[in-house]
Amino acid sequence: MEQLEITYGRIRFDSIPQFDGTVADVVIVPARIGHHGPFTERFTRAEFDTPGAVEQRFNAIRNRLQTLPR
Repeated sequence: MEQLEITYGRIRFDSIPQFDGTVADVVIVPARIGHHGPFTERFTRAEFDTPGAVEQRFNAIRNRLQTLPR
């Protein structure tokens, strides 16, 4: 099974308006997994600050990619 390397792009901090009129702060993390992607995941600031949360989310995508038929 091919080991797909995760390569992160430029991480950005942004604010997104919500339906209730509030604004949510998000962290936007782009990445490529092997030759797949780019993938873009959005995190709350609390999720982003949690150790291992970003890696865990992209590892889940990598695991799904590895199960696809070739």
